[in-house]
Amino acid sequence: MSSLAITEDEAALYDRQIRLWGLDAQKRMRASDVLVIGVNGLTGEVMKNIVLAGINSLTILDDAEVTEDHLSAMFVVSSDHLGKKVAEASLNAIRRLNPLVKVAADVSSVKDKDAEFFKQFHIVCMSSVDITLLTRVNDICREHKVKFFCGSVFGFYGFMFSDLGTHEYAEEIKVSKSDTSNGPTAAKQRRLNSSNSKPETETVTVKNTSHFESFKSTLSVDWSILTPKQLKKTSCQLIGQFSPPNS
Repeated sequence: MSSLAITEDEAALYDRQIRLWGLDAQKRMRASDVLVIGVNGLTGEVMKNIVLAGINSLTILDDAEVTEDHLSAMFVVSSDHLGKKVAEASLNAIRRLNPLVKVAADVSSVKDKDAEFFKQFHIVCMSSVDITLLTRVNDICREHKVKFFCGSVFGFYGFMFSDLGTHEYAEEIKVSKSDTSNGPTAAKQRRLNSSNSKPETETVTVKNTSHFESFKSTLSVDWSILTPKQLKKTSCQLIGQFSPPNS
């Protein structure tokens, strides 16, 4: 992990977002090493956003060559790159977005990568529709506590999955002032005063924890039997498994 220190140049460049989410969050982002697997329109936007936000390093893994499909879906390659490795062809455009971020290309196949390769990253973002491959990479990331995101887009359709393991976060809630005498809890967020008078409230910060499921386990769920209302309330961190629409 790189140093958490923020330089003066970085503080000036990231000033607006530091005001938004705070210096500590920017320091954690600055220390993050991210792997993106598969270059396409979706991951092109992901790479743009995280590089502009100021991560430490980005590694682009893809053994494919640039095709006409790439040209119509993303801004990081041009017609001059046709036939070249798409990971390498994307480098210059991504690097120009933020020279403070280290960007590297890997043109080997993700199928050839072992667990040691994935352990060097804090976050893996993967775009694929290969269920077996997605399951394997998620299992490796989960075992070694690497945050995992995957997704893909099919025209107007798509899917997204995230596995952050055990994720702790802080949340601001409003509670009745009378409830804070014994300290705030997450349960007090849902407590309502039944009287007609409006209780006096204050904002407090509580600590919450989310436990994410593996990609493999979510595939065993029959999501089609759940109603829209049930889907909104489900604790599992998967928003369905989507397939391309029938042509």
